[in-house]
Amino acid sequence: MGNEEDEKVIQSVPNEQRMISFTFDDGPHPEYTPELLKILQKFNVKCTFFVLGECVERFPHLLKSIHEHGHEIGNHTYYHLDLTQQSSSVIENEIISSEVLINSILGVTPTLLRSPYGLYNDAVLDIATKHNYTFCHWSEYLGLEDWTLPGVERMVEMMLNVKMGDILLLHDAGGDRKETMDAVEQVIPKLMDLNFNIVPLGEMLKSCSLNVKGVI
Repeated sequence: MGNEEDEKVIQSVPNEQRMISFTFDDGPHPEYTPELLKILQKFNVKCTFFVLGECVERFPHLLKSIHEHGHEIGNHTYYHLDLTQQSSSVIENEIISSEVLINSILGVTPTLLRSPYGLYNDAVLDIATKHNYTFCHWSEYLGLEDWTLPGVERMVEMMLNVKMGDILLLHDAGGDRKETMDAVEQVIPKLMDLNFNIVPLGEMLKSCSLNVKGVI
């Protein structure tokens, strides 16, 4: 993990509009992504999907579906490597190869980047900045870690601890994500009842008129 105080890393977005963002990593996935899209559509909620180039290459129609449903696309690199262990040329290739593929399918270029495993160093951040990316982490204190399969009830409980401006990290690929799907479906109406506004991360950043390259 990088320095939690790094000025180039977005970890939360303080705001007064009760906005929070759900972000989903590692997809698209042929089973879980369509299921998730149906859940989000049910509640008319828009989120941010940090996609992997290798998955986009296999399932380009799912990337299109995410985009057509009005969700935001973020770059999660191509092969999900630990970028802190790679040369600068490999880091750059991981980011740009995924970007080029996304653009070739959607005609849009992602502006948000999240590194695999949440790992980064100065080289990763410098290359992200060089290519005009906003480097996005998440609100770690929530302790979601859906990949550990903590159970639906526990995940819902943790998500209900959310605060304004938080960035929730979840996954729609990379393993068994049934718990994640069920937890998301259960928690969204509860968060809405608490008057939280669930919006894509990019929208939360823009709505708050923040310098997205600065400390958050």
